[in-house]
Amino acid sequence: ISRILRTLRVVKQFRQLYLLLQGFVQSMVSVFWILVLFLIIVLTCGIFVTDTVGANAEEWANGPGAEAGDVDKINEQFGTLTASMLTLFRFVTLDDWYDTATLVGKQQPHMLWFFIVYIMISAFAMIALLTGVMTDQINTVSSASEKEMMALEFGEKSAAFKRIFEDNASAADNMVSRDELVEIFEQPETRKHLRSMNMQLSGDDA
Repeated sequence: ISRILRTLRVVKQFRQLYLLLQGFVQSMVSVFWILVLFLIIVLTCGIFVTDTVGANAEEWANGPGAEAGDVDKINEQFGTLTASMLTLFRFVTLDDWYDTATLVGKQQPHMLWFFIVYIMISAFAMIALLTGVMTDQINTVSSASEKEMMALEFGEKSAAFKRIFEDNASAADNMVSRDELVEIFEQPETRKHLRSMNMQLSGDDA
């Protein structure tokens, strides 16, 4: 555990990496629901291909272009709902999907269009959605961090100006006269603070 804590402290030293990690963690809720949606799509399509392909495996025994072993491959990949879901998940990774789609297309050519649409939705649209959600969350975290840093910087500068005015205020009434105000703004420390706020001062080069 101590090593993990040390690693997290090191991560905090790199602001961009820390913001990336923070955005990733905060996007977990959205990522979870995207995964639930993905599971529903795979489950629904798995039921469909099991009933359409797996339940009709005999077509690959006597149909046009049938080869030895086709029926075994169909049963292996679409014979049960679990097998169909695993096959469809492999489609998402684009791992050897073409050979499986071609095998199914021998007897059910219309299924080729189903597989193409499925890949476009599951492999491309879902990944784009996942990427968009995480990117949006990271941008939100980054924006909030920048606002926090600006507020902290503003607070530090306000505190510095307050100290300057308090140090130069009249002891009797704790008020700053016009002459004292002019004198304050002529002080190098005050001018330094004003320049840090991107204010152009008289006497500075344009």
